[in-house]
Amino acid sequence: MKIDYTEKVVLITGSIMGIGLGCAEVFAESRARVILNGFHDPQETVVQEALDKIKQIHPEVDYLKGDVTSSSDIREMVKSIDEKYGKLDLLINNAGINLFKGIESTSMKEFDQVIGVDLRGLFEMTKEMLPLLKKAPGASVVHMASVHAHLTIAEITAYCAAKGGVVSMTRSLAQELGPLGIRVNSVSPGFTQTPMLENWLKSSEDPQGTMDRINGLHPLRKIVSPQEIGYAIAFLGSPLASSITGINLVIDGGLSTRVMH
Repeated sequence: MKIDYTEKVVLITGSIMGIGLGCAEVFAESRARVILNGFHDPQETVVQEALDKIKQIHPEVDYLKGDVTSSSDIREMVKSIDEKYGKLDLLINNAGINLFKGIESTSMKEFDQVIGVDLRGLFEMTKEMLPLLKKAPGASVVHMASVHAHLTIAEITAYCAAKGGVVSMTRSLAQELGPLGIRVNSVSPGFTQTPMLENWLKSSEDPQGTMDRINGLHPLRKIVSPQEIGYAIAFLGSPLASSITGINLVIDGGLSTRVMH
């Protein structure tokens, strides 16, 4: 069974690399009108590379520069989508940042920055895009949460607070927007094959040994790819999931089923 997004408009925030770009590949394969987003200038190499990659799969792709913590940027994005497409079928709130610091070393400015991108940004994007979502029958929203909303490690406090808020907000928005015919779900990835992970591995004394140890923690003996997260989101945004709302889908290769000892 193939999921078809032909004529559907899909906006993915934070999508010129990592999980967001992997999701964009999946939706391009499904023939969606993909809108990439980031805060980079449209002429920057990283943006062009992302656009070229998606265009090779499906030509209907745009890029909207916009910071999810900027109200004016978000309003400009809404205006651009309304003028060109007149609707939004699926909003994927993927943009996010991390901070590996505990409560004593985290400044309030840093805390506010993480909450601003990872939680407030999702709230405002959904709020401002709502008129466009209302114009699309069967529209839905998928928030990017994290396994850190459920189980975590020390010294990642602000990030955990934000991602826990994402899961709770998803449940409430599902109640609020359900009567409008708009479904709201979230996904919680674990270790994922992204440039951020690669940079972290490079900083270790034994990158391959570290990767082998991480893979060994997963029942499937592998971590997740960005595309695999995209497949799950494509399902949640499709008519196949027409009765699914308010859930948080964990996509972590079974990592969170394990009791560490």
